Amino acid sequence: MTYSSKDKPEMALREVDAPTYRVWRLYMAACALEFEAGGTAIYQFLASQRGADVPLTIARKELYS
Repeated sequence: MTYSSKDKPEMALREVDAPTYRVWRLYMAACALEFEAGGTAIYQFLASQRGADVPLTIARKELYS
């Protein structure tokens, strides 16, 4: 079972102080509202070191063919 900080605030407060916890809750609430309103998007990217043997293609044309 997964618990959120809303379900178990005492678990989160063991890790951080109360002001940090409140800022985190405010931030998460604002993100949720903005995401629901369509003002926020999620982007994903792959980063690697130059010269690294990357098993995935990095060309957009190949990703969508």
